[in-house]
Amino acid sequence: MNFPESAHEYADDETDLQNVVAIRDSKDLEGPVLFLVEHEWRALIHRIKSGCYDPD
Repeated sequence: MNFPESAHEYADDETDLQNVVAIRDSKDLEGPVLFLVEHEWRALIHRIKSGCYDPD
């Protein structure tokens, strides 16, 4: 995963991106960005650490 310098670089004047995590595939720097609010980010990290996405 690649973390952009700032999620604010994608914001316009009407967008509040405080407490947002922006992630993308590090192999596709021009690819889409996934924006997660804090509770979504924490839930994703929890699922990753608990092995939910481990290959069988």
